[in-house]
Amino acid sequence: MRASFRALLAAQLLLVAAAANDYPCNFTLDSLEFNLCPLFSGKPISISLDEETPPTRTVHRYAFGLGAPLKFDTTLPKELQCPEGTWICLSIVNIRPGHDSEPPRILQVIPVAGNQGLNPMAKMLAKVKADDVHEPLQVTLHGGHYKHRSQKASFEFHCDHSLDEPTLPKFTWQFNGTHNFLWRTKHACPRALPPGAPGPRPEEPDADPPATPPARS
Repeated sequence: MRASFRALLAAQLLLVAAAANDYPCNFTLDSLEFNLCPLFSGKPISISLDEETPPTRTVHRYAFGLGAPLKFDTTLPKELQCPEGTWICLSIVNIRPGHDSEPPRILQVIPVAGNQGLNPMAKMLAKVKADDVHEPLQVTLHGGHYKHRSQKASFEFHCDHSLDEPTLPKFTWQFNGTHNFLWRTKHACPRALPPGAPGPRPEEPDADPPATPPARS
């Protein structure tokens, strides 16, 4: 998997400098200009996925710090939350339905991406359908570790002019330390650069590419 050197530097500015309230969110990739500022300069967001695990219910909750690390809760024990500096955190909670007096049990807290080695990577993916107008934009964030395995978040941004904002990412799969999300938003719609504008520099390999889910039998 390969990442444009120009896009890599731009994405680093986009996400790392955001912590200092400086948001140079425009970057170019494959002669296209992207502006993700409305997504990466907002408040933290979260998404949850419920799984029936009789006689209990298990909730997978992803918290995303958009533009800065998640706020560390000093009122909670540190082992019940991701460490300071985490940008994306997965909490897995178990609940017994019908037992309202029982507090939820936190089974796992997984730092998915953090500001120590966030190392953003950006590239264009192949079109999902041949007649699609735009290729998806992939942005991958690194820096998470859990049980001696590296973790990363891979976002597939799809341009959709018809959506009302704000939109949320949608979890698609998790495998081998990669957490993949689909994000349809009008803010992923690129603008073509005018003729004569500088093009992307030669590509360099991504030393830590996202995993891909196993093929279904």
